[in-house]
This record gives sequence, structure tokens and C-alpha cells, in this order.
Amino acid sequence: MAAAPFLRVYLIRHGQSANNVLMDESAGAYHARRSADSPLTPLGEEQAAATGAHLRTHAATAPVPIRQLYCSAMVRAVHTASIIGAAAGLAPRVWPQVGEVGGVFEFLADTGVAAALATRGVPGLSSTALAAAFPTAILPPDASITPAGWYTGRMRETEAAAAARAHAVAVDLAAAAVRLTTAAAPGPHHATPDAALPDVRARVRAAAVLDGAAPRDAAAAGTPVPPAAAAAATPTAATSDASDTLVSEGEATGSDAGRHPGRSAKSSIGPHAVAIAVVTHGDFIDTLLRTLAVGGHRFPRAADAPPPTPPAALYYGTANCGITAFDLFGNGALRILHINDVSHLPPDRVSGCSAAVGAATV
Repeated sequence: MAAAPFLRVYLIRHGQSANNVLMDESAGAYHARRSADSPLTPLGEEQAAATGAHLRTHAATAPVPIRQLYCSAMVRAVHTASIIGAAAGLAPRVWPQVGEVGGVFEFLADTGVAAALATRGVPGLSSTALAAAFPTAILPPDASITPAGWYTGRMRETEAAAAARAHAVAVDLAAAAVRLTTAAAPGPHHATPDAALPDVRARVRAAAVLDGAAPRDAAAAGTPVPPAAAAAATPTAATSDASDTLVSEGEATGSDAGRHPGRSAKSSIGPHAVAIAVVTHGDFIDTLLRTLAVGGHRFPRAADAPPPTPPAALYYGTANCGITAFDLFGNGALRILHINDVSHLPPDRVSGCSAAVGAATV
């Protein structure tokens, strides 16, 4: 039986930010001196460099190559992805939809740590500022990052809105997995993994080409770019992988293989298994994983209604530059490989994984 194609997704939390340090200091310090769009600390830059070196080191032996690198539009994520991409040979594609829960916001006054805090939305990085600070980053071709910024919320994003956003991201990832499955089947739609994997960012799937992001100047101006021209304008990326280890689950046989295509050993990985890496945020990773848990570990399809919010007691903590990995199959099945892997970081360089449920991870 041929190995089922799948999309491997590596979720990488950004390196340590200045806000992380404030939160470790005290809740009061965080609320008094918090930055709306926090930069990395020197330790955060070290963590990103170590993660990039990890991807580069494993590129030659990893069973599933990383074809694309994505990141949120927040400074700490774009900076982390730029460092990782420089080491791994991947140009980071900015994906605002994977930003942190809450969005880009600031507190209006010194309101302490009361449960209800007055906030104001902040636009975030403009297209011009992002291009100047991170020249290798590829802006979304939908012009969602403008010369005025990208975050349009008037205040802090609600948890319900963030859950709906995570659901939409899950649908986009599921669509990419379906495309890989379709391309692997014999017939007129058969294609190589590189040709089959589209840009997974929302609203650009119609381009249906690898490296189909628009040139930065056109994206900033809001000028539509034909898919062919967009593909030609994007730099060719090298391949790498976040880990050379897989969960050994044994070979699936008989009807069990059809119900659980994810239950396969390392040797059964086929040529249509490809991976993407997404540099995102602690609370967003938690929200996305809890979305999967409510769905019975099966990714939602576009026709599905957003799932109910899981119990608050369920929380997936992730360290700075911790790596979470799962495989997504075309029928919606999910194989979780690991959560919060920090084995690539020296023990004294690990930060940001609080044991407290509900701790701020922005």
C-alpha cells in the first residue's frame, strides 16, 4: 500500500521577547511597562539562531523537507523567522492570521491588574517599516499589511475572535493537505510536492503555486499580481526540517489503515509528504491545539462551524522557540508528533514556559 501523503506542520513559538521578561518579573511590571509590539531580547535572538541551526543541521537527513516558512506580522515573530530563515535558507512569508491572541494593543491607563482593562488597538508594523527592518520577509499578496499597518482592531482582540481566527487557519492548512492528496493521485492532476503545495495563507490559495507570494512593492501598493509573475518574483528556498525524529507508531494494516492513515512508521513516508514551519505565539499555539482537541483530533473543513471554546483548564504551554509538530492528512486525520520540543536549546537558554494555567505568553 502506498504511503498516504500528508502536510507536516511545525509550530515554532517566537524567541524571548521584552514582554516575556516583564511578565516573569511580575504582573504589575508587565501591565506598567508592556510594549504593544514587543521586540526580541538578546536571549530571544540566541534562541532563534539555535533553532535555525537545528533546522539547517537536520536538512540532509530529515525524512520530510520543510518547503515554506511562515510567521505572524508581529515584530518578535518576524525577527525570529528572519533569523531562522537566514540559517535554513528559507524566506519568511508574513501571515497576519497567525498573530498572538489579543492582537496588537496597549493599555489606556495605569489600571493595575484588574480583570477588566481598558485597551486600544495599535496598527502594528507598516509595510514600509517591515520591509526596512526585515528585508527578506515576503509580505502577503492580499495587501493586508499596508503603509498604515495591519492590525485594525479598535481594542484588544477577544478570545472568541481569536478562536475563530485559529479555526480559519486550521481550514487553510486542511486545504493544503487536501491539495497534496489530490496531486499524489494518478491522473491529470498529478504533480510533484513542490508544485502541489500552494501558499497556505488565507485568500491566496487560488494562486496554487509554490512560492506564489507577490513582490513586496506590489503588495504594499495593493496591486494584483498574476500567479505566474508572483512565482517568478519569489526567491527559491532551500529545504530543511525541524526534527529527524518521528513518533514510532507501528505500521497500520487492513481497515485500521484507512481509519488512521497517520499510524505509520518512519519508513512509510512517501514522496508527497512535505512540511511547513510557522513562527507564531504561545497563546495562539494553545488556541489552535485546543481547537483540534475539541474536534476529536480531526482538522475542520471549510463547511464546518467553528468549534466551541474548550475548557479554560486545558492549556498547552510552549517555551520560547519550542517546536510543536503534527501531520495533517487529506481526509482531516491528525497525527501529533510532539508538543514543545526544546531539545535543540541549551538547558540554560530555555525560557517562557510557565507552569501556571492561563499565564500570559505574549
